Amino acid sequence: MEIDRQTSANTATLTLRGRLDAAWSAPVADAFQKAIRDGFLELRLELSGLSYISSAGLRVLLSQWKELRRAQGRLSIVSVSAEVERILRLAGLAALLDDAEPAPQTRSPIPAESKKWSGPSFAGDVEDIAPGARWRGRLIGPQGAPFNL
Repeated sequence: MEIDRQTSANTATLTLRGRLDAAWSAPVADAFQKAIRDGFLELRLELSGLSYISSAGLRVLLSQWKELRRAQGRLSIVSVSAEVERILRLAGLAALLDDAEPAPQTRSPIPAESKKWSGPSFAGDVEDIAPGARWRGRLIGPQGAPFNL
């Protein structure tokens, strides 16, 4: 794991390369803390060289984001690898870390006729989802089996 810090005016950019796992959580937290102690309340993360982030790494990012918010600072991700972006999105942290306002949680009705789906050995219901949201699933069964979706 490599941790580089570049500064300009009141912004510090931390570039992380490698794997952010439990072994590297403390050094990354220390790098954040040093930047904050040095007076940088605008921290940018360059994560394009990060190939993996564990739950311990996610905790570090979340705790530092919270600390910066308390100090009226800002933490943002300026670049991220596809794998780490996927993990951040799955963990629900992508919007938090780039300080984006969360989308309003509105729900739109699905017509009654599309709420049921079934096949030869299964049946299910579809619940309402937010407007613009995408639903993706995969049905596994015998090849060529008739499915009514």
